[in-house]
Amino acid sequence: MKIVCEYLENGEEMMDKLKRYIKTEADVEIFSCVHGISLIFIYGFLLWILGINSVPFTVIFQMFLLGYAISWFQKCLFLREKIYKKREYKIRIVLWIVGPVFMMIICQYIFHWFIKTPYYVALIYDAVMLSYFIMLYFFIEIFYKKDTFELNKMLSSYKNNIGDVIDE
Repeated sequence: MKIVCEYLENGEEMMDKLKRYIKTEADVEIFSCVHGISLIFIYGFLLWILGINSVPFTVIFQMFLLGYAISWFQKCLFLREKIYKKREYKIRIVLWIVGPVFMMIICQYIFHWFIKTPYYVALIYDAVMLSYFIMLYFFIEIFYKKDTFELNKMLSSYKNNIGDVIDE
């Protein structure tokens, strides 16, 4: 019986780890799609302004892979569920915003995305994508603050036996 109990406890622990991994992977997949589409759209839009009406499939594929890598990079910065010190949190925020831009710049030069365009197109692309990551961070921050506020309010209501009442 003791062996069965230990096996069940290990099984629950394994299921918890699997559940956390699946949740993490789902978050990464969602953001990798958002990042990939944003990278491709801005790139295609800038090319369209220059009169180039197509984006090569290889570039699309590279940008989706980059979006996936960026998403994992950002997720790994805040992977541990803990309270960060203020300084550590600010450093992680800066890395969350600036790290993907450095990854993009490296990929631009490795894969020659802007080889047939004037030099300033790559600079415009990088500036737009930097602003994208800044805006995305603030939207996520606002969403999570509101979500946390609502969850705390529901928890307080539950503790006070009021139920799931939320004033909006």
